Amino acid sequence: MEASLRLLTNYVRLLREFPDYVAYNSSAEETRSVARLQTHTVLSGRDSHRRRVYVVRPGRWEPAQVSYAQCYRLGFMLNEMVALEPRTQVAGLTTIVDGAGFGLRHFRHLTVNDIRCGTRFLQVRERP
Repeated sequence: MEASLRLLTNYVRLLREFPDYVAYNSSAEETRSVARLQTHTVLSGRDSHRRRVYVVRPGRWEPAQVSYAQCYRLGFMLNEMVALEPRTQVAGLTTIVDGAGFGLRHFRHLTVNDIRCGTRFLQVRERP
């Protein structure tokens, strides 16, 4: 119970501290353009423990086309959608980060606030 409360508290803090990164204010076309990059993918199947599989590929991000915040919003939206699934609420989520192709050309486009927001998201979950 204590872990659940801490998870919820961190989630609310993320919403409060980084509203521009989590607000659903993107147009459908903007969302489609970010989705075309395939930086965030939810696989149709589940892993051997029946968990939903979420794949993040930051190396596919094209900073000249979309901002980090736009990519983050898509990932956040997908995570919230997956969290609504009853099976996922029970079994959980496996996240795979494929860092292939991510390099200095990406990193130099990140602001301090981008990095803070990204690390805050990682702190939302309770580690076993």
